[in-house]
Amino acid sequence: MAWDLSREYRVSFSCVDGIFRCALQRSRSCAVPALEPYGPTWAGLAFARRFIGWETLEHGVERVDACWRTGGGLLLVELGDSA
Repeated sequence: MAWDLSREYRVSFSCVDGIFRCALQRSRSCAVPALEPYGPTWAGLAFARRFIGWETLEHGVERVDACWRTGGGLLLVELGDSA
């Protein structure tokens, strides 16, 4: 199954030491994509929380990147971490 991501936007949820710190979205309003603050929904935070902690970092930054689909719901794009 192929996903049509052409009209969807990406969000990133960042946690430090397992605690949510910020969410960013990729701006669709300019020619060059830029990150801007994003006020996450409870559903978005619950989605990200499912993936935080997969790595066994005691200390560090974990990032969950996802796409909001036009039909609703989030699709996981990438997980990242930095100790």
